[in-house]
Amino acid sequence: MASEAGALAPPISQSATREHQLWPLVDRIGFLLCWLTGIGLCLVAGGIVLYMLFKGVAYLQLSQFVTSPRHRCIRPRAAASATRSSARCW
Repeated sequence: MASEAGALAPPISQSATREHQLWPLVDRIGFLLCWLTGIGLCLVAGGIVLYMLFKGVAYLQLSQFVTSPRHRCIRPRAAASATRSSARCW
């Protein structure tokens, strides 16, 4: 009985690195190029994020965190149209 169970067990597969060695050279080169391209794109995206982070931090000032924001209104220059509804406020 034990010998029958051993005969029915699937064969042990080779390691992943061993399987890659069995691929044709062109496939291995393509696999390597895909990995390098993916890693390169991740590095470029990370570089862009870091660049934007440093550029954004350059615009920050400590006063922005400790003072209340100012309310600004832009009123039209013409006196005839200087109604409150035409003013743009933010």
